[in-house]
Amino acid sequence: MRDEAEEKAIKVATENLFKEITVLSSEAYVYCIGDARSKHPRIFLDLTKTGIAICPYCSSKYTIKK
Repeated sequence: MRDEAEEKAIKVATENLFKEITVLSSEAYVYCIGDARSKHPRIFLDLTKTGIAICPYCSSKYTIKK
């Protein structure tokens, strides 16, 4: 179950989606380094719960390939 803050963050990130990246199903954890413009730190994202993760810095959406 997601809490209210997580739901809100996902909604905001989805509305302002920067890019969508599909990863292999064997990659349960990925990291986002953003792009040259954002210069955000390397953020590790967990795809194990829902198969989707959104970077809190640049709103890139990562999904597991089905």
